[in-house]
Amino acid sequence: MFTMDMRGKTINKTNKIQREKSKLLSVAARLIRRHSYEVVTIRNICREADISIGGFYRYFAGKDDLLTSYVSECFTLYLKKKQGAAGLSNPRNEIINTMVYFADYFQSMGLEFVSNYFSPKNQSLNMISVQNMESQRQVVDYFLTQFQALREQGMIGKNCDVQELFEELNVIIDGSVFHWCLKKGAYDLPAVVKKMCTSYLNLYLEPGYTFKDAPL
Repeated sequence: MFTMDMRGKTINKTNKIQREKSKLLSVAARLIRRHSYEVVTIRNICREADISIGGFYRYFAGKDDLLTSYVSECFTLYLKKKQGAAGLSNPRNEIINTMVYFADYFQSMGLEFVSNYFSPKNQSLNMISVQNMESQRQVVDYFLTQFQALREQGMIGKNCDVQELFEELNVIIDGSVFHWCLKKGAYDLPAVVKKMCTSYLNLYLEPGYTFKDAPL
């Protein structure tokens, strides 16, 4: 009986944590759709969610940490989608597919949200600066692992700086999303990101290396 009671309490506590975190995320998204990133504060997120500021800091280190959860959530869905897929993709394709998935995720969030979310002050967009945050570390580690695989398979030079390659790919996707916002969502963002990331990675393929293009 005691064990069952304790398990029940643990389950209830876990459910409460998930509910409150989800509420904070959904409220933040709603506020950012209405206002700019700079205007939205932890205080008004908590007020709208009816959760104390102390409660907020039990789950997140700050506003940027909360917003990295969007990227982390997107990436978790991507990994789940990949599970059980037949065969292993070429690491080059893995990188391109993941970048395209992120682009599709941002496009699905809608022009209004993305236009307000993509601000120079929003450091949650900077995967390099936030890689020490638990919610973002798996994203960075995944990309660096794929770049390392490219190097180990001889597809790119051994002296290539994989961290630098990753940063440059982030420039591509950030620039593409910003331009998409500037053009009021006038084109297919994932298609543009796929084209640009493919062209970029092909520049780094070792001379003489023959790559049989696999479906992305």
